Amino acid sequence: MEEVELIQRLRRRRAVEASLPPETDAKSAEERYRTLYELEKQERKECEDHMAKIRQRRLDSIRDALMERERAREEANLLRLENVKAQKLAELRRTIERTEVKRILKDQRLLEDEASKTAPSVACGMYAVDPIDSHKPKKDLIEFHSKNGIFATTPQVTHGRSMSPAMKEPSDHFRHYDVRPTMLTLEEGVKELEETKVPRIQRIRADAFLAPENYAINSLPTLYQRREATRVVDALEYVNAKIHKQDSPEEKMRIMELYRATPRLQRPDTPELELEDDEGEELEEACILLQRLLRGRAVQNDFFDGKERCRGLIEELQAASNAKYAERSPEEKEMEERAKRFEAIAESLGDAAQGDIIVETLDYLFHELERQRDLSRLEELRHEAEAVRAEREAKEAELRAQQRILHDKEAVQYAAYIRAIEDVVECYSHQLYTTSAEECAMEEAIAAECSRLERPPTPAREFLDADATENLVCDMLDSFVLPAVVDMVCLRQEELERKAPAAAALEEANGTIPPKETDEKPT
Repeated sequence: MEEVELIQRLRRRRAVEASLPPETDAKSAEERYRTLYELEKQERKECEDHMAKIRQRRLDSIRDALMERERAREEANLLRLENVKAQKLAELRRTIERTEVKRILKDQRLLEDEASKTAPSVACGMYAVDPIDSHKPKKDLIEFHSKNGIFATTPQVTHGRSMSPAMKEPSDHFRHYDVRPTMLTLEEGVKELEETKVPRIQRIRADAFLAPENYAINSLPTLYQRREATRVVDALEYVNAKIHKQDSPEEKMRIMELYRATPRLQRPDTPELELEDDEGEELEEACILLQRLLRGRAVQNDFFDGKERCRGLIEELQAASNAKYAERSPEEKEMEERAKRFEAIAESLGDAAQGDIIVETLDYLFHELERQRDLSRLEELRHEAEAVRAEREAKEAELRAQQRILHDKEAVQYAAYIRAIEDVVECYSHQLYTTSAEECAMEEAIAAECSRLERPPTPAREFLDADATENLVCDMLDSFVLPAVVDMVCLRQEELERKAPAAAALEEANGTIPPKETDEKPT
């Protein structure tokens, strides 16, 4: 649209300049000046509107960029909020789990404390009372032994577990379960216990160390709930084991101190093989190494001297510049500072102007690039439209040519058809007229002859003279014979070909029409 407006403005300016009157007098010059002034004023207004549109477009682009940045910032803030929320929920979940673990540990400790206060069972031997079994209703031992007898020492399996046949048999080694702790203090007692070790201890069932069934989990109605409860219990047990397994900071520090205090292993010296000429070779290598060290030290000393000289020169120059600056008056220092400040201001102004120029140049180049792109797109559209138009025109021309050829062909066929019909009609009418005339003439001749024969004979007329006879013959030749001969000789071949279909149709019609019967009297 901007290119179109620019083209319109150029056309308008050219039209106005072309319509200006020639500058011949003061009035025409004033009129010319007013017209150009109005045109300049209108163009300046349009330029201001154009610049306002450009500024508005820039403001819109800046606003879109700011909105996009604000949207991205909002999305980042939402994402950060979600992450913080997830972290807080995870911390809350961990806190709840730790609280649950602490509660379970406290319950277990309470159970252990209550179990430690109860007396050990006779059937358990040297083992302590199970804290879970201590809360179950106690059995009547007298009634139990009176019913079971020697099977009283056999462990009774509960919770729905079945006993193997080997476990149901009575054991002869039940008395050895009562181990006396005093025997473990002597070597002889330990040997005796090793020799009289109960074989049943070596035959422990595979499911002896299985965890007891959990009634709370098994009482859940669905398999999913039981599985989830089992998973939670396993997680709590794992956390409990990790908590109890962790060492205290003092223990860790003690282990680290032990590691630090433990001396490292010292590798012994590697033995070396000494040959006969090793002493002279070592002396030669030592001399060579000493020479290299002396040469390297000399080079280092040269470098150090050069470095020190450079440093001293730099210090002298700095001291001279400082002394020269100190000798200056306050006015000179102030003038120098003012000059530096002016130089900084000039540099800032130059940078700002350079930035403005660069911005304006880039903006102009951007709009010029957009304009060139629009022009290229318009040119492509024009070429495409021209190609489509040429293709359509070619198709329409081809179609019109085909229609024209078809129309000409149909016109020729129609003209031939009409001409054939006209020839047939003409031939038929001519034949009809000829036949009718001949018949009428024949009838008139027959009637005249009959009337002549019926009339009485008349005396013979006198013959005409020679001049009248000659005139009659000439009239007959001029009227009948010569025109027929001229027609037969001068008839063109085209006329014959044209009348051939009509003649054929006439012959066909004459062949199909039956002959007319006439009652002629013999004469």
